[in-house]
Amino acid sequence: MCHCGIELDWLPSVIAWLDKWQTLITGFMALGAAFVALQPVRKQLALMRAQNNVMVRETIGHMITQLDQHRASLDEITGKTISEISSSLWHFEQYGPKGIDEWASATHSSFNTVQEGLKALFITAHDVAAVESQKEHLLAVSAELSSCLWDIVAPVYAVMWPEENTWTDEESKAADVRAVEAQKELEDRNAAVSLAIRQLREAYANQRAVLVRQLRVIDDGLLNGVALKET
Repeated sequence: MCHCGIELDWLPSVIAWLDKWQTLITGFMALGAAFVALQPVRKQLALMRAQNNVMVRETIGHMITQLDQHRASLDEITGKTISEISSSLWHFEQYGPKGIDEWASATHSSFNTVQEGLKALFITAHDVAAVESQKEHLLAVSAELSSCLWDIVAPVYAVMWPEENTWTDEESKAADVRAVEAQKELEDRNAAVSLAIRQLREAYANQRAVLVRQLRVIDDGLLNGVALKET
């Protein structure tokens, strides 16, 4: 009993209990202090993540805009010429190949412009592998169509400019045979180019969808961060 008359029989037991568990109690107190000290750090890390997400979101937004521009440019570069080739091939199929030499010459020139436009477009960006492979495929089948058109024109050029013609008689005959074969291949070559254009459009669209999903994930994270901050 203390001098004020209060019984303190329990005090030795408490002191003994504290002495026995002081290490554990000290550990809990240290953990509590560390938790309190970490709160400002957690807020700072959350702020840094939010800032990084904002920058990533801006980058993804630019990528989506670029994909949309490239898809529009693809249609602008190829649409008119491919449509005209398809229309002309239908005409030749219905009414015969009369005049196909002159047409092939003009079309070869215009299609070269298409090829140069595609190369200039594709070099401005390096996209994901799926898109890049479709770009390469489109350039490859475009080169085959251009070569097919030239094979039709080549014998005519040889006759028109004999001073520039170095073919032997056998080579001239082979060129004539190849010109006939090329006329038969035109429809398939043009169809291959049309298909490659559609596949590239789909690759652009698929990549855009992936980027949009990433934007939604980032936006959800930013919104959750704002909600947590408000609470």
